[in-house]
Amino acid sequence: MKKKSKFRSLNIIALAALLSLGVSGCVVSTSSFSRTPSSLQPERLSLNVGKAAHNNVIINGQSYSVAKEITVFGSGIYVDGKKQPEKIYGDMTVIVHGDVKSMNTVNGNVKANNVRTITTTSGNIKAKNVAGNIETVSGDVSCGDVSGSVSSISGKITLH
Repeated sequence: MKKKSKFRSLNIIALAALLSLGVSGCVVSTSSFSRTPSSLQPERLSLNVGKAAHNNVIINGQSYSVAKEITVFGSGIYVDGKKQPEKIYGDMTVIVHGDVKSMNTVNGNVKANNVRTITTTSGNIKAKNVAGNIETVSGDVSCGDVSGSVSSISGKITLH
């Protein structure tokens, strides 16, 4: 007989309590469990290069040719929707040789040329030209021309 996790039982109890209060449309996340299927793991990186030709994206030293997008869920890497054999563990360093339409990361440092929008929770951001906004909660931002706004709650902002 399979042993039930006490945390899963608590999630089910919490869901039942919310439903009894009339709360609907809620999701109970199990993404923090170590045996969670990759489809339920949190998205750590979402990068969209827009309509540009193949961009070279380097993540932790591994190079990828990206036509449209690259996504990291948990430790899995997906380039233009195709799962890659490499895995990523821990912090990420992302370098984009080309333009970025949008990029969102949970943690990791980001370096790109021409950027529309970059958002990261924890990580430093370096960009040449920014057509939109750059935002980080915890990290430094260094960039050239900015058409939108740049913000960092806990970090310095350098415009050059």
